[in-house]
Amino acid sequence: IVIICTPILLKVTNTEPNLSSAENRAHVPTPTFSLKRSSQETETSKYLLGLFGDYLEYKSDIDKYCDDNFLFKNTLFNIFKFIESDLFSVNPLPHKLIQAKNGWLFLGDKHSNVLKESKGILQFSEYELSVMKENLMKKHDWLKSKNINYIVAVAPSKHTIYGNEINITQSSKKTKLEQLDELFETEELNFINLKKLVKENSQKQRLYYKTDSHWNDLGAYWGYKTLINEIQQLYPNIPEIELENLKSDTAHKMQKDLSRMLDKQIREDYIDLSVVNIKASRIKSQLPIPSIGASELYECRYLSDVNKLKVLIFRDSFCISLAPYLKESFGESVFIWSYVFNPDIIESEKPDLVIDFTVERNIDDLIN
Repeated sequence: IVIICTPILLKVTNTEPNLSSAENRAHVPTPTFSLKRSSQETETSKYLLGLFGDYLEYKSDIDKYCDDNFLFKNTLFNIFKFIESDLFSVNPLPHKLIQAKNGWLFLGDKHSNVLKESKGILQFSEYELSVMKENLMKKHDWLKSKNINYIVAVAPSKHTIYGNEINITQSSKKTKLEQLDELFETEELNFINLKKLVKENSQKQRLYYKTDSHWNDLGAYWGYKTLINEIQQLYPNIPEIELENLKSDTAHKMQKDLSRMLDKQIREDYIDLSVVNIKASRIKSQLPIPSIGASELYECRYLSDVNKLKVLIFRDSFCISLAPYLKESFGESVFIWSYVFNPDIIESEKPDLVIDFTVERNIDDLIN
């Protein structure tokens, strides 16, 4: 009885030891019971059936909450990590994290099979490619009917640029990103693989963090250069930021997203770039923040007098480092942190250009 009751008592009194979490995500929030199914029904039988559905959904939410927030979760992980990592020098999270050569850390296959995809072990099926092509071309045609240009831009994963640090042989088959390069080579769709200049400069300078899954400011700059060179095919007079117009400082962090998974303090020095003569200024957000999975960074809006062009970017976290350069090339820039291509936002914003921006490891999202 004591063993059963102690966790409940500690949870209710909020006396669990507050140890750091090694996870880079928000935990499942406390669920609330909703009558959204039953409240819409007037007939007794349908009401009872709806009520039962509400109960099942609540039960499922409770199960997810308990799985994600069980008592001593962080305590138990810290003990496990100490035994695996500190005592036996074993990676405690082999499916989430790859500890490679020369201090490099990479995401593991738990994250969208990123390792197998980057090595060409997993590929798109012919059906998946046909569905993706159909969906992206529908977006292209719909935007074209409204005189809006459309670009799909994919930033290379860290594995694609520095995958030689991982002792796994590259397959002779095409990667998913290379499949898309081939798929849209002859199509009207502006599909841009941002790998070109990033790969070319990757041996001269380190363009990705060793202890983080993202590119650094320098990697993002070469991604921006690849993107802006393609945008200039649509708008020849659009300005671009040159490397010599950026201020460079050396900064350091003790913990990034991958080292945080291990809950380790690992110092990493990197180059911090900033635009010298900033013309675009941040203005107040105008769109409502969705209640699910969004934050104050959901919308970032900038104004400048460099031209009258307006760009709308649906983006992910990889665009954070690229945005400071891209916003300097447009009169108005609206960055939406969302994987969802939202026609309502496009209708209300009326941009000249829409960019679907994602990182290679999330490339499967383009199927939907």
